[in-house]
Amino acid sequence: MKICFDERGMALAASILAVAMLAGCQATTAAGPGTTGPRESSPIAKRRFEDAVRAYEEGVELGVVDWDFLAGKFESALEEDDHLAEAWFDLGVIEERRGNPERAMNAYRRAIAAKPTLFVAYENLGLLLEAAGDEVGAGEQYKAILRVSPEHAGARARLAGLFLTGGDRERALEHSRDALLRDPKNIAALKVMLRVHEARGDWEVARLVALRAQRIDERDPEIPFLLGQVLRKKGDAAGAAALFRKSLEVDAGYVPALAEVASDALHRHDYEQAAKLYGQLVRAEPHSAAAHLNLGTALHGLGQIDEALAAFEKAQALDEHDARPAFSIAYVYHRGKDQPEEAIPWYRRFLSGSAINLPGSHPVFALLREAEQLVHLREEARLAEEAAKAEAEAAAKREVEEAAAAAERAKAAEAASRDDADPDEERAPPAAVPAPAKAAPPVAPAPGGTFDPDEPIDDF
Repeated sequence: MKICFDERGMALAASILAVAMLAGCQATTAAGPGTTGPRESSPIAKRRFEDAVRAYEEGVELGVVDWDFLAGKFESALEEDDHLAEAWFDLGVIEERRGNPERAMNAYRRAIAAKPTLFVAYENLGLLLEAAGDEVGAGEQYKAILRVSPEHAGARARLAGLFLTGGDRERALEHSRDALLRDPKNIAALKVMLRVHEARGDWEVARLVALRAQRIDERDPEIPFLLGQVLRKKGDAAGAAALFRKSLEVDAGYVPALAEVASDALHRHDYEQAAKLYGQLVRAEPHSAAAHLNLGTALHGLGQIDEALAAFEKAQALDEHDARPAFSIAYVYHRGKDQPEEAIPWYRRFLSGSAINLPGSHPVFALLREAEQLVHLREEARLAEEAAKAEAEAAAKREVEEAAAAAERAKAAEAASRDDADPDEERAPPAAVPAPAKAAPPVAPAPGGTFDPDEPIDDF
């Protein structure tokens, strides 16, 4: 998996790699009975680690880092020496980039166990715990740093962020000031201070803090983004939009700015740009129902009906309690695919799932009536068509039967015509054959003499 390199997180990874090289790859075990302090890593582990560092630096120079390949490099060093804290830390950074937060947290814990003074590992672990919703666990990591190093500005800044998330603006502001007293260039503390003043409505103070942070780090995309939020709340929509775009220029993958710029494009009906940006957004956050919903709207604006329907259905599947995708799905079936019978259940789902009472002017009511009327009219047309078809079949059957009857009548008439062609009188019976004449019975000859035919026959 190759990922285009960006500046976010680079400082952490680059600085720790540099520290590791300067330290000669020393591995440190946690303090306790029997420990003797730092020990040199094996020459093989050192070579493998330095090889991984070179691979990382080459990727930075090329602008593309192959995180999978790089992970294999650090894992190879750890196979030789699993107490190499810096290698565990770098592996944690890589696992974050690969989208494996659990494995990243495990790597940071191994780094802390190998080297308890590796404070950046505590910070990264705390941030991951925050992202997972474990604010208590995150706070424990930051407090652990302060127990070892009470003057640590970064830990104070992170605690300030937790207080702000919890709604305690006063303590958030206090801890951010404490952090800045110890490190005037601490960006995390400046961001917390900026958010506190923004929440209070101190727009000008928030703007000045943002400008101060921007002078310190021009490559942090969050700073122009936060300043853009301040300008928007002041009513300067154009200035805010420009800063959101600037945030994307710093980091094209910065999700909050990406969402803002995409939303602006959609609002301006620049569907091509909106579809491009929301496509990028759903790749970055594939489980965001809102991103899929807005992507579908942009695709529908481009006339890509099937693709829009797929995006709407994905949004509904990701958040079954959100009624908005149901309306979009219904509209596509109704107006886009001319299937009002498919649209009606989705219109009704939108109505039943809406969290608020919709005004009577909402288009869903008129659209639902229209879809129902279309279905009714088409059903009537279907029934009429079937009746007409049945009548036509019956008429055709009658025609066949009448034709057959006519044929029979014609046949009978033809036979009668043949009979009419003979004479009217009766035919004579055939002549009787005369019976053969009976032969005369033979006459017995006279006894003792000859027979004379002329002699009369004596009577006996």
